[in-house]
Amino acid sequence: NRLNERPEVEHAAPNFLSEHRKYVQPDDPLLSHQWHLNNAGRNGATAGEDVKAFAAWDITRGERKVVIALVDDGVDIDHPDLHANIWVNPKPGAPDRNGRDFFDNNFDPRPRYFKKPFDNVITNDIHGTACAGVAAAVGNNQAGVVGIAYACAILPVKVFGGAGLFPNDRMANAIRYVGQHADIISISWGAPRNPDVESAIYDVVKTGRRGKGCLVFVAGGNEHSPRMGFPSNHPAAMGVGASNDRGEFTKYSNWGKGLEFVTPSDDPRRRRQGISTTDVSKRNRGFTKGLYTNNFGGTSSATPLAAGIAALVLSVDPTLSWKQVRSILRS
Repeated sequence: NRLNERPEVEHAAPNFLSEHRKYVQPDDPLLSHQWHLNNAGRNGATAGEDVKAFAAWDITRGERKVVIALVDDGVDIDHPDLHANIWVNPKPGAPDRNGRDFFDNNFDPRPRYFKKPFDNVITNDIHGTACAGVAAAVGNNQAGVVGIAYACAILPVKVFGGAGLFPNDRMANAIRYVGQHADIISISWGAPRNPDVESAIYDVVKTGRRGKGCLVFVAGGNEHSPRMGFPSNHPAAMGVGASNDRGEFTKYSNWGKGLEFVTPSDDPRRRRQGISTTDVSKRNRGFTKGLYTNNFGGTSSATPLAAGIAALVLSVDPTLSWKQVRSILRS
């Protein structure tokens, strides 16, 4: 300070060693189409109506030890843009090496059921793979798309098979299973209210993450209803709605008690602005005949995006409780 006061001194400061972050934008070729990550205002969109992914990645791209569970109709664990991020059971010799299939009661969580037309979500196992890509598709690998938490792990848990019905007790057991292995749970479906499923969600937010609680994200539903569906309206879950590329509430998204926040997704009023993500890699199956789709959406897409954002938060500070993370996301 005394040196700075001298007229012949332009400035004086300690020559500290400083940590400088080198930000490198991922080189995934379809990133420019993923407006939900970085909205440049194309096709009539409002620039900046996104999740500020580039700014987040300047802090963290995620940590492998943070695990996002996708409880859905399976995840294509062989997909070249997902494979490197698929969870591997750290217990040697464990039969659930890459997750579980509670529908067929085995340890292979891959999509299995397909029926023409192959882009029909109701009769085909194509939903979970798209959700997984939104949350944590591999980034900076010169291929396809990038997930918001592109260095975190994906735990696939299959609970649906095509149009087949599924018992509530297995649904609850699947949630309890991921509560033992994952930090965050993404549920992009709704079901009739069930006490066993309710109890399972309470279990994982109390006991998961060694008592810090798993974060349970649930799609609010696409009926344009003032009532959130179950289990998105569960008191311990985080119900997710959808906004479009102009920052408007989408035409379909439900609202009401249980809605925590919205994240960007498609909107029928904005037809050219779907969500680009991974598609099943089986030949001539999925939303398209290729490895990627650009027309995913609904609160199904908004939910894994919110889950991935939470994964970035936990990558920065894994000591946070589930309630603290919820408070951060709300604010």
